[in-house]
Parts: sequence; C-alpha cells; structure tokens
Amino acid sequence: MGVRAVSPALAGRLGADATGGLVELIDTVEGHCVDIVMERSVERFERRLTEEVSTLRVEMARLGADLRQEIATVRSDLRGEMATLGGDLRREMAALGSDLRGELAALGSDLRGELAALGSDLRGELAALGSDLRGEMATLGSNLRGEMATLGSDLRREMAIVGSDLRQDISNQKFDLLKWSFLFWIGQVVAMAGIVTLLLRTVGS
Repeated sequence: MGVRAVSPALAGRLGADATGGLVELIDTVEGHCVDIVMERSVERFERRLTEEVSTLRVEMARLGADLRQEIATVRSDLRGEMATLGGDLRREMAALGSDLRGELAALGSDLRGELAALGSDLRGELAALGSDLRGEMATLGSNLRGEMATLGSDLRREMAIVGSDLRQDISNQKFDLLKWSFLFWIGQVVAMAGIVTLLLRTVGS
C-alpha cells in the first residue's frame, strides 16, 4: 500500500508526514500479519500432513495386516486343497495301477494261452511235415537207388561194348603195325641187296 492508496480527505487531515507514517505502520502490520498467517498456515499444513501421514500409516499397517491374514488364509486354503487333490490323485493312481496290473495279468495269461496253443499247433505241423519229408525222402531214395542201379547196368553194358570195340581196334592196329613193319623190313632187305649187288659189280669191273 502507498500514499496514493490513502483517501485525499484522510491525507489532508493527517498531513503528509502522518500519512506516510500511517502507511508505513500499515505496511509493517500487514507484513507481520502475513508472516503470522504464513507461519500458522505452515504449522497447520504440517500438522495436517502429519495427521494424514499417521492416518495413512495406520491404514497401511491395517491393510498390510489384512493382506497378511488373507495371504495366510489363502495359503492355508491352498495347502488344504493341494493335500486333498494329492490324496485324490494318489487314490486315482493306485486304482489305475491296480486296473493296469489286472489288465496286464489278463493279457499275459491270454498271451501265454495263445503261445501254448500256437506252440502245440506248430509242433503238430512240424511233426506232420517231418513225417511227410521222411516219406518223400524214402521214396526219393528208393527212386534214386533204382535209377542208379539202372544207370549202373547201362554203364556196364556200354563199357563192355566200348571195351570190345577197343580190343578190336587194338587188334586191327597191331595187325597193321606188323604188316607195315614186315613191308618196311622187306624194303630194307631189298635195298641192302641192291646196294651189295651194285658194290660187287663195281668191284668186279
């Protein structure tokens, strides 16, 4: 606030010095009031803030306790549900294992019966096949013996014929050899006689 803020009538009655002093006093008082108001406002704000923070802390503590209680309750409920579920699963697995063991035992018994029946059938088939093979082998052996006897007889006859032919050929060849040898020696004798005669004539002349 300045001097111009004071009304002219009041300024005229108080005078310039008094008006200035009044203005300064008013400014001082106003400043002091503003400081007091600011201090009180700050104190109130701090007090209000402290109260709100304390209230917030109390609410947060209560909320944390409630949350902890709820979490503990949820954990307890989950543990109970998990224990119940585990028990149910164990019972179901035990029942399933028992059923599977029974099915496996029944399947094993059926397989053993089928294998036994199959083994018996195979033994019978093998015995019948062995008997058939023995009969066929006996028949084949008899046929082979007959064929070998016939073949041996034929071979003996053919060998006898071939031997007779060979003997005849050898006899013929011996005769031819003797004939040609005789003719060769006769030729030699004639040649020698001719040579001796020629020598004697030569010597006589």
